[in-house]
Formats: sequence, C-alpha cells, structure tokens
Amino acid sequence: MGQSPDTYQVWLGADPNQTRLAQAYVDKMPIDQLESTLEPVFVYFKQQRKSGESLGDFCDRTGFDALREFAATYESAADESVADQPATDELAADESAADKSVADQPVADEFATDQPEDTGLAGAILGSGKPRYRVGIRNGVYDRLKAVATQQGKPMTDIVNEAVEAYLQSLQ
Repeated sequence: MGQSPDTYQVWLGADPNQTRLAQAYVDKMPIDQLESTLEPVFVYFKQQRKSGESLGDFCDRTGFDALREFAATYESAADESVADQPATDELAADESAADKSVADQPVADEFATDQPEDTGLAGAILGSGKPRYRVGIRNGVYDRLKAVATQQGKPMTDIVNEAVEAYLQSLQ
C-alpha cells in the first residue's frame, strides 16, 4: 500500500477467503527494499509452511515476531560469497534507455524460493543489508539465459556470475 512517495506499507496475514484481514508488517518501506524485505518471508514460508497452507495463513499462524526474527538472521549463500567482492554497476554494451533505467539501482538478485543463492537481507525491517546492483541485458539475451537456466536447473544468477567471472578472468 502506497504511503508516501516511494515508500510503502507491507501487509501480511490475510485469509485467502477474505475472512481475516491483513495486518501491517512493515511501515514506510522504501520501494528499492521490496525484494530484500519480502525474500526472507518467502524463504521462511517455503521452509516452514504446512501442506496446502497459504502465505496469509502461514503469516497469521507463525506471527510477525517469528517472521521478523527469521528475517533478522537470514543470510543467503550469495551474500557470503560476494561479501568481500565489490559490486559493479556498469551496463553491458547496449546503451538503450530501457537498459539504463535499471542501472545503478541497489536491489536483491532474482528471487527463486528454491534457491538459497539469492540475496537475503532484512532491509527495511532492520535497516541493514548489503546492496546488490542490477545490470541491464537485452531481451533476447535474457530469454536465452532463462532457457539455459531452466534446462540446467540452475538459477540465472549463478549462470551470470559464472559467465562474468570467466570473462573477467580471461582479461587478466
């Protein structure tokens, strides 16, 4: 729910049948922290949900204190593996406005609940976290990357990191 320019409230815990209302989980969350705020919630949901349980029912059952505690201690393998490496915000060769629009924006990596490699930041909840940078790629490259990731059963983030690392190593 929009609260002021570029800040939002995150409401969780509603019943899918609309018999229980959601409650405010985070107040005044900057939009650029949306992914890092929700990722720990989704990971915890995936790990601890009961069979057939909706996200709203899970949040209501576990309570916001447990959600916040999990988010505060949540760290992903990707955070640990890049903690000592500087992030880059340079774009690929395409200089189009569409690609530039996502450059220099700190964000969490692509989120896939079954992959522990994605970033895990408590972000808006605790005001902590390590920014990651989004780099724009052309639509055709993205489509091919997604197809290869699906075929290999790997997250796109891993494939991109491997390819960029191999390229940078070849320059040395």
